[in-house]
Amino acid sequence: MRGDGGLADLIENLAAPPAGGLIPSFIDERAALDAALAEVHPDVSPSLTQGARTGDSVTFSGGENVYSAEVEDAVHGHAAVAECAVIGIPDDKWGERVHAIVRLKDGAADAAPVTADDIMTHCHTLIAGFKCPRSVDFRTDPLPLSGAGKILKTDLRKPYWQGHDKQVS
Repeated sequence: MRGDGGLADLIENLAAPPAGGLIPSFIDERAALDAALAEVHPDVSPSLTQGARTGDSVTFSGGENVYSAEVEDAVHGHAAVAECAVIGIPDDKWGERVHAIVRLKDGAADAAPVTADDIMTHCHTLIAGFKCPRSVDFRTDPLPLSGAGKILKTDLRKPYWQGHDKQVS
């Protein structure tokens, strides 16, 4: 970019793309990002990180795509839920089934125990039936988080997929 960053310079730079053109500039920036990633995580191929969250965010159940964010929003809508994750687990009939892992708020179950049926019934009032969890596990410990604060669904999924040749998702 040229100039001191004023509006006239911005307009001029929009009219005059970098010497190599816009595409080479993007490719150069992508290459720099890939190189930076390789320094931090040498065991991860940058090409594998493209869209890597798709398996975390979509469960393929009986030919339907179920987006975990939508189901998680429904589960979080229950007053007793502190945190949750929705994953696909093996199902002989459907390939995968929607499964919720829930940690309740402290003291939430003191007055009346919260059951898996309570969570599933709550979800049925908010989203389509095929999207609702078919099973729920409760945890007392916080769900595992990455350094960026995202729930590590791959860690949550591992015990359910042990002994299977491949994961459907």
